[in-house]
Amino acid sequence: MNIKLWYNSAMGQWRWTMTDKDLNMEAGQQPMLRDALNDVANTVEHMLDKSGYLPEKIDLDKIDYGDTHQ
Repeated sequence: MNIKLWYNSAMGQWRWTMTDKDLNMEAGQQPMLRDALNDVANTVEHMLDKSGYLPEKIDLDKIDYGDTHQ
């Protein structure tokens, strides 16, 4: 699962996109960070329930944090 989260100052919104291993995509935006993160968490749970996929191990060395100065 690939999750991207960023703040768009022109829109005043925290925006996010998420794709799973089958390239299904979800996206959203919220003005408050906590609300955006809750949306992401709910969407992850929904996608995992729908697909039955549960990662056995998360390899922290393979996490791409991208450009953290956007």
